[in-house]
Amino acid sequence: MYVGHLDLLRYFQKTFRRANVDIAYTQGFRPHQVLSFAAPLGIGITSEGEYLDAEFNSVEPREIMLDKINAATGTPYISVTEIVRLKEGAKKAMAAVGGADYSVTPLETMSKEAWSILLNSVDLFISRNNIIINKKTKKSEQEINIRPFIHRINVEDNRLVMRLTAGSKDNLKPELVMESLCRLFFASWILFSVVSDLAANSPSMLPAYRAELPTMSKAFCRPSVFWANLPIAADASSPK
Repeated sequence: MYVGHLDLLRYFQKTFRRANVDIAYTQGFRPHQVLSFAAPLGIGITSEGEYLDAEFNSVEPREIMLDKINAATGTPYISVTEIVRLKEGAKKAMAAVGGADYSVTPLETMSKEAWSILLNSVDLFISRNNIIINKKTKKSEQEINIRPFIHRINVEDNRLVMRLTAGSKDNLKPELVMESLCRLFFASWILFSVVSDLAANSPSMLPAYRAELPTMSKAFCRPSVFWANLPIAADASSPK
């Protein structure tokens, strides 16, 4: 089951209406609810936590709002785990998020030898000063150095764990890192799955607006030659 970003946004709009919470609407000919996600989650990535900003005209106690919203989701697979009331003038989650942690694991159909090659190549890969990929848009194509946006890559329990730049200004997709890694050492079918978790610039933002979304899952199964067609927007902003 795949859920796109706009579909998920509409899902929460309907959830808030069913929950009968006093959410704010924009002013204009076609008003819509004032809510946004910190970073759109790409199709094919399972998330352990997302941030959602929503503006309300009035609020009830935290426990009551959590119960009302979760009772209106209509599924046990999508739930709001925490609500935090932000101070007046606080940054939106989209501006506060500076990176995301990704866990990459092989599928059963990927050979142990191929996965072992990737794991053993990580140190050599991350030691490079420049990792160049082709950035393609609808109108142009240019070379981009993605190395400044890879903050760490570790091997943990037969998984690749990466922290990459993410946010409204700069964003590096995990499949582009895997593409670059695979292109360096071999070109063959690469099968893997990705789990992401957002990392906030400020530790105080970490508990805010987290929702587990296990329905958004799909394992990547693409030959590396196709990966170059995936877009990337990146320029330097990093979490510590």
